[in-house]
Amino acid sequence: MTGFLSPHPASLPVAAIAPLRRLAVRNGLLLDAERWQVAHDYHRQRQNLHYQALHLPGIVCGLEVAVGPPPAEVSARYRDQRWLQVSPGVAIDAHGNLVVVDQPVSVHLASLAEAQPHWVYLVVRHVDPEGLQRSQPTEIIAETFRLDEKKQPPGPLDIEVCRILLPPSDGPLLPAADVFAPDVGEIDLRYRQQAQLRPQALVKVAYAQTALASEDQRIRHSLETLLAATQALYPALQGEADLQAVDLGTSETASLETAPPALVDCDLFYLTHRQCLGLSPPAIATLQRHLHQGGVLLVELPSRDGNFEEMHAIGRELDTAVADLQGSQRFADLRSQLATEQVAVTESLDSRLAATQQALLLHLSQPDWTPPPLAAPPEDHPLRRSPFAFSQWPVIRQAPLRLYSGGGIVLALGDLSLAWAASSELALPRDRVRAAHELGINLLHFAWQRHHWTQIQQSAPVAPV
Repeated sequence: MTGFLSPHPASLPVAAIAPLRRLAVRNGLLLDAERWQVAHDYHRQRQNLHYQALHLPGIVCGLEVAVGPPPAEVSARYRDQRWLQVSPGVAIDAHGNLVVVDQPVSVHLASLAEAQPHWVYLVVRHVDPEGLQRSQPTEIIAETFRLDEKKQPPGPLDIEVCRILLPPSDGPLLPAADVFAPDVGEIDLRYRQQAQLRPQALVKVAYAQTALASEDQRIRHSLETLLAATQALYPALQGEADLQAVDLGTSETASLETAPPALVDCDLFYLTHRQCLGLSPPAIATLQRHLHQGGVLLVELPSRDGNFEEMHAIGRELDTAVADLQGSQRFADLRSQLATEQVAVTESLDSRLAATQQALLLHLSQPDWTPPPLAAPPEDHPLRRSPFAFSQWPVIRQAPLRLYSGGGIVLALGDLSLAWAASSELALPRDRVRAAHELGINLLHFAWQRHHWTQIQQSAPVAPV
């Protein structure tokens, strides 16, 4: 499980689309148990629908866990150091049920590891009193809960309050010396989920696998950091935790219909410019299908691969020199000469940028498909406006990032992914990292909208029931 992303999967239950049933009240209506239950259930289901539709499950408040003493009434046999105490609190489960723990609860961990340490999970879940057997009828029933000790990861209706990596012994349970890196036998609170608003969109990202494990790790870290920043800066959009590397392969026998599973529902697919130029025709056909289905292809050309840094540096030096000589009649000829060189450097840089775009489009072209031309996004383009506004792209390595788009292809010239990771290699100030994250969120938002809206229009109409 990643340390960056929320583990909420895309398959979290959402509210069922069905009409709510309520009692039609009129004079002379005879109330019996069944009709009263219908009236009562309407309000309960309405509340659950609200919680389930608008919130992700998790802890609302309380339910803290600490090592505690055994209860006084416990027999001597169980008076050991394997007791936990859960404080009162409230949670919401995946069906919208409120889980209310009104009193402190002592829990004895019975699980024992054998040869190797293993995880044990302490979870709380809602219990519907209607399903409980009662020894005698009662007029008032209270909704309740149960605390379970599980050896498997929590299920969809479980709310995790803590987990512990048990040692292969019956040693004591301990509070964590370092809460960010609990040791064996210590309480681990890192995976508790707080109840939060359900995001409006869940974006799925994948990346092209490289030949170097270190490069794959760098790319993955950059994308994970971006998705983590998305949760903080724009909670309406959430990234799937299942970030996958896709091996596009080079087989000449690959079929257009055999796209890697990770690409089937992918919103944004990342690969470098170098990777793109090395793709085989079948791999290009796979990406073509991805674009046709509404996906977005993000192609990045890092500065080290594009060799633009030197020209940018020369341009900056010429800008400084011309500015220093501004207004000096003595050096008018020199200023004019430098200005001419400045124009030549700019034209050379523009020419190289155009050649980079053309090389990409030529390689992606197929006999039956020509990719759309790439151009700088206009002012009203979603990449510039939604959800964050950009009049200029972030500056990275003292050079402005350049972005070109056409259809579902986005070409980024510069070290955008390194900026997402806040790499020490760049030593960027915080405001530039923030700007890079906001641009990345615009990319994710654009990718999700393009894919989602395209799928809506390509899907078959739903027949009325």
